[in-house]
Amino acid sequence: MVLTTEFLSLTMFLLGPTLGPTELILILILILFIYLCGTSTARVAYKKGRSYWGWFTLGFLFFPLALIVAFIVPKNQAVLDERSLQLGELQRCPFCTELVKVEAVKCRFCGGDIPESG
Repeated sequence: MVLTTEFLSLTMFLLGPTLGPTELILILILILFIYLCGTSTARVAYKKGRSYWGWFTLGFLFFPLALIVAFIVPKNQAVLDERSLQLGELQRCPFCTELVKVEAVKCRFCGGDIPESG
């Protein structure tokens, strides 16, 4: 409670005496809501292989529209595949270069035996 009171006092000092505690709380709630809007839009877009910070900015500025567009925009499969390769979730088949799971013994595309990576 002390931290909140100190924060409100500091905010009142910075914004001037024209705003009361109720207005400051409403402004802080609005800022938190806008931040959450940007974050939710960015998470949806990132899971589709899009830029987190670019979509965070769009969600922060144009929340309802940006969130709808983030749900509609197609996946960027090349970026998602590259992320999976970097995280070690997928590997390339040495014969056909298609992406297969790291645990795979045979390639599901060409049927070639995948050597054990270790």
